[in-house]
Amino acid sequence: MAETRRFAMHPKLLFDVILRQAGNIEKAILEGVMNSVDAGAKQCRITLDQDVVEISDNGSGIQSRQQIEQYFETFGQPHEESEKKVYGTFRMGRGQLFAFGVNVWRTAAFRMEVDIKGKGLDYVLEEGLNPFPGCGVRVELYEKLRSSAIYEAVRVLKQWCKYTPVQVYLNDEMISVDAADEDWDHVLPEAYIRMNESGELSIFNLGVYVCGMPNYRLGTGGVIVSRKQLKMNFARNDIQSDCPVWKVVKPFVDKTAEKKIKSTNRALQSWERERMATKLRQDPVGEYELWDTKLAYSANSRSFSLAKMHPFASLFLNYGGKVARAPKGSILGDRVMQQKLAFVISDETLKHFGFQQSEIGLQGLMDFMKPHVFRNASARKWTICPLQVFEKELGAEAVFLDAKKYTPRVKVWVKFLEYTVRDAMDTPRAIKAGKWPGARAWTDGLTYICFDDRFLRHQPYDLHGISEVLLVLFHEMAHADDTKGSHIHAAEFYEHFEDLLKRKYPMLMKAGPRRIIEAMRHVGLKLTKDATYIEDPADRVREAAEDLQEKCEKTGQPFEG
Repeated sequence: MAETRRFAMHPKLLFDVILRQAGNIEKAILEGVMNSVDAGAKQCRITLDQDVVEISDNGSGIQSRQQIEQYFETFGQPHEESEKKVYGTFRMGRGQLFAFGVNVWRTAAFRMEVDIKGKGLDYVLEEGLNPFPGCGVRVELYEKLRSSAIYEAVRVLKQWCKYTPVQVYLNDEMISVDAADEDWDHVLPEAYIRMNESGELSIFNLGVYVCGMPNYRLGTGGVIVSRKQLKMNFARNDIQSDCPVWKVVKPFVDKTAEKKIKSTNRALQSWERERMATKLRQDPVGEYELWDTKLAYSANSRSFSLAKMHPFASLFLNYGGKVARAPKGSILGDRVMQQKLAFVISDETLKHFGFQQSEIGLQGLMDFMKPHVFRNASARKWTICPLQVFEKELGAEAVFLDAKKYTPRVKVWVKFLEYTVRDAMDTPRAIKAGKWPGARAWTDGLTYICFDDRFLRHQPYDLHGISEVLLVLFHEMAHADDTKGSHIHAAEFYEHFEDLLKRKYPMLMKAGPRRIIEAMRHVGLKLTKDATYIEDPADRVREAAEDLQEKCEKTGQPFEG
């Protein structure tokens, strides 16, 4: 005998849903703010301290026992069109506040006390009290918040509630603005859109924060504030793929960002390269123009297009058809390329194109290029070499030169650098000259900086030479570790390098011509034509220095020494 039965929910599942909806207190508070908007409030006030969270509004509240039983007591009660909810979908959000402490709710003539950890799914309802305008909830926290947690919650709520369509006050500070009053790059019927070149893409559902997307996902950072309701997942932290609003907004942002990236003349940022590399990998024929776009990095941090790897291109021929891989910034990789022993592709490039960072991944990249770049069957030959095979050929050790053996030009540049470090650098380091094929300079990160004498011998006594030498100096000064081996440039390095660039570069470029002349005179050399040129009127020197500074700031890429 067959019968029709219905699935049921065990009380423990509801209990777990209540406890595990929100991972932090700010997400639970955000749910309270959304409830205020759904209640038609004009204002929502939040108070947050170590022991208590309070949220109150001047909305419609809950006006009858029937509404309490339907909307407060019953989780998952379907919404009706007549309620005109802005955010409400699942009628589960209030449970997030239950999870963090003993809740006391006040609305109209009612008081509801919820202690999910003390009384489980039972709650206390009182009736016949003095009328309470709107709705308010006081949460006595199960665990005290540390000062750092309060600071983080305040910071996050200011971001998440920025465009909320009601006035939101946090500890008496108004933290919301009217999105319509902001400046936007694009205003669609579906959304306000502001696009930035960097940072994540923050998405707001009718003014309330949903999530942040990495900028490579849609090709841009910035802000999207929907003007129509987005279809959300259960946790309200992502957008459903079948959301009709998102189906309009996403392609618009995607195409607009892609057009902007392809039309730019500046060097692409890492996330832009990753995005374009992904598109090329997905559609190598349809995205044919990307073969000529600089999406790849060599190990010495120079950008190039995959089309440049063609066997008949100088880039490939100059390195004898040998290809290797190394982390971006690898000293050994740089030296191998300087000596043209092999073309060394950065591991970052392999990652951007979706290949593992190994010789197998490098083989995958080369195989991917075969039908599109290496078109001539007879020319499809290359050799993948592990980088370590070149160590013996290059010589493993860097050497210092005896100062008595410095050439006159090396003596001038060493003296110039000594003046610069003595007068302008925050921490002194001795300046030396040495030999290390393929490297411009190296340091122990503490006591000295040694410049390769070949690099110094090829620097002219002009503003270009001054700029080149100063940038290498800044690069080595920014290192607090030994750079004679492979090393990774962490965030601290870039911060230090950029700080030196901003604080010292303009001043040192301005003083550079004078210091070169002083160095030449100290060494006993006569002024050359180059030196005479830089001794020309100050305004000419200043203009040239400012042009160099502006160019450096626009590129935004640290110099690899």
